[in-house]
Amino acid sequence: MKATIIEISKKEKANSLEYKINCNNDKTLQDLKHRLEYFFENSKKQLSKNSFSEDSSNDPEYHNFTITDSVFIKRFNKLVRVKLSDIANLEAARNYCDIVLIDKQKIDVSAPLNRVFEDLNDSSFIRINRSIVINLNYIKEISGNMVKLSNNNSFLISEKYRKHFFSLFNVIGSQKEIKQHYPHRNDILIMI
Repeated sequence: MKATIIEISKKEKANSLEYKINCNNDKTLQDLKHRLEYFFENSKKQLSKNSFSEDSSNDPEYHNFTITDSVFIKRFNKLVRVKLSDIANLEAARNYCDIVLIDKQKIDVSAPLNRVFEDLNDSSFIRINRSIVINLNYIKEISGNMVKLSNNNSFLISEKYRKHFFSLFNVIGSQKEIKQHYPHRNDILIMI
């Protein structure tokens, strides 16, 4: 699965701005083109009416343009679009954070892990130790205190985050096996 990446660069001209968009996925590029055309068409209508509202969040057309399945990452003078579904995990690296995609491509961000995790604002992501946040959708297996993702990256689930992590799953198996591996879980569904 290859990540969809959109790069947007801005160039200032005498009385205007010029934007250049590069994308490695034609369907996404066409979708973005239609959304931008819709946005600019509506902007022209607003300009012609000469009435700007302070808060456009109540305008239904405003919500049609909101992109919720992706984040834009600032890289130099570009904004790079990354789909949330392409992110496998986040890794702390001092005051930086690496966003690791499912294809193992890394995008470094000049922000700490806590801030990037908060900015994602998606329930699919969970912190499992001080320096790792994972996408729950890519869990391949859990063995003891280790979690393995679909891209074969494995991480330790620290004691601090373990109870919350395991509370997210319904575990089905023999009672003896469950008690052995998950002694802190009393609410597990057991099928024999």
